[in-house]
Amino acid sequence: MSADYGPVAGPLTATGMAECILKRPGAVAFELTEGRAGRSAGLLALLTLGCLAIYGLLVGMFSGGHQLWAASMKVALGAMAGAMICAPSLHVMACISGSSVSAGQTARLILQSLALAAVLLVAFAPVAWLFTESTESIGFMSVLHLLLWGTVAVIGIRLLGATLHRAGGRKVAFLGVWGVTFFVVTLQMCTTLRPLVGPYDGLFHPGRKSFIEHWGNVARAPHTLPASRRVTP
Repeated sequence: MSADYGPVAGPLTATGMAECILKRPGAVAFELTEGRAGRSAGLLALLTLGCLAIYGLLVGMFSGGHQLWAASMKVALGAMAGAMICAPSLHVMACISGSSVSAGQTARLILQSLALAAVLLVAFAPVAWLFTESTESIGFMSVLHLLLWGTVAVIGIRLLGATLHRAGGRKVAFLGVWGVTFFVVTLQMCTTLRPLVGPYDGLFHPGRKSFIEHWGNVARAPHTLPASRRVTP
């Protein structure tokens, strides 16, 4: 992080930002906090939404039909909304840790970490696609997507800790607690916006249900691939 902390050479582009996130995350953090903050944040937002929508399209391919666009929109909306909900608590933690980052800088660094997670989800897309075409179990696919999201979320939170430390001069205390909170919030957002993997049942599911109750129901129910998507032997 310290070695590559500095401005991005040349003009900022979406493809260039995607490459820098993977190879020079410190340069992206510099642009977000000390450089061309507005343009870099805008490009990262487009990159994040695009990658999340692509992965959401893959999630929707399991059921097909309206889920192709509905799941794509829900995945992007749920992840971005979860980040916005958790941003204030992270900034407070940074402040009480003695960090000098502003609220805007904190939000932009969260966006960088979410962008990294979104890019990694697209990288995992071939793995998810293989099982999408190989199984009829909604429960199995739900667990697979949950594991992939958990993996990329951990990687993104580790990057967030490093960038906040570099930008604010202090290590943020209890970042792991915030990371768990963010993960739980995104699970609840997925529950609120359900179904993602199952057949289309509207954009928003009525009624209140915790993600623990929802995942328990998914695990117990004998849900399978819709008949229209099954392959007859």
